[in-house]
Amino acid sequence: MIASRRLAALFGVVWTLFCAAPLFAEETERRVALVIGNSRYQHAPELSNPVTDAKAISESFRRLGLDVTEGYDLNEREMRALMVKFANTMAGAKGAVVFYAGHGVALDGVNYMLPVDIDLKSPADLDLNGVSVDLVLRQMRRDDRVNVIILDACRDNPFAAALSRSVVRAAVSSRGLQPIG
Repeated sequence: MIASRRLAALFGVVWTLFCAAPLFAEETERRVALVIGNSRYQHAPELSNPVTDAKAISESFRRLGLDVTEGYDLNEREMRALMVKFANTMAGAKGAVVFYAGHGVALDGVNYMLPVDIDLKSPADLDLNGVSVDLVLRQMRRDDRVNVIILDACRDNPFAAALSRSVVRAAVSSRGLQPIG
């Protein structure tokens, strides 16, 4: 998933936004990270790199001084619980970064991160069991801070055919996630 040049660029951005700024401040400002890597999907193709990539990112973020909340191969309940934990750690933080690696799907212009136990047969399954990127962004934007979200989702939607056959009318992207506005 992550090529070495992209990984180097990613760390350059994170270093600039999160680590260089405190060097010029009088006191160190707290920065937090949420890292999720999902590889072992029960109803979609298993992915080989997300957990490995996410663990490497977590370790790198720790070396940069970020307080890391992390989870791997999470089901829907575990992903939501981790989101709550991360939302609580953001209080008072001057910077927050989210890194997600795994399957991602866009439906009606909304991007979703997929837990490993999701079984998408209709758009309702996605609304009820996926984790909306908009939800993550809303939590991050609650306070005045630097916020970065990095989505390392594969470009193929393994559920596109099933979702497009649904009797419910919905705009399903067959190419993974949509741009975030």
